Amino acid sequence: LNNKSYSDTVFVFLKKDDEKQKKVINNYLKEWNNNIIYHEIEKSTISEQMSDNEIKKITDVVLIPSDDPVFVSDIISRLHALKDSTLTIFCTENITKFNLIPHKELFELNVHFLSEHEPFYENEKYIKSFYDYFSINPQSKYVLQGYKCGTYFLNLFLENINSSSEENILGTYFKFYLQKNNFFRNEAFKLWRYDEYEINEVIQFNESQ
Repeated sequence: LNNKSYSDTVFVFLKKDDEKQKKVINNYLKEWNNNIIYHEIEKSTISEQMSDNEIKKITDVVLIPSDDPVFVSDIISRLHALKDSTLTIFCTENITKFNLIPHKELFELNVHFLSEHEPFYENEKYIKSFYDYFSINPQSKYVLQGYKCGTYFLNLFLENINSSSEENILGTYFKFYLQKNNFFRNEAFKLWRYDEYEINEVIQFNESQ
């Protein structure tokens, strides 16, 4: 969002009474506080709560921070039916798992998401070599995550590289920074965008913004 103008209006779609999510968004988008419009949806579909004319008035930036596939799919579908492609929509990285939403709709609505993972990265070679060596199925997310983190920090030790150097290990980007409370956090988030036939990184995005 930091590449958008502070004069833009940010329309946020939340489930009714999701105060925790609302608080997080208010803190993160404090520069936009005067330009945020919340739509708290309590009905089963957006069309039951908002008229077509209300939906057509949505402009600029839309934020849908939910990981509920039904909730997100319904909003995306309705926006696509009633809006043109002048919107910019931000979702969570789980948008890539919502198979009910056609890629064409996500492209035409200019959908973006942040993630440290390369979308749809193929792990076949890793799975085969890991199983051949350890005789353990490595497809558990904990095994895979442990392998990636272990490889990253082992590389730091053996190659004497800086923790803030960016590394890509099996489709996950690592770039650790020391936080105020004295622990390291991975901040290698990339901004991804749905293009016509694939998902691409937005190269101009600056993680430090």
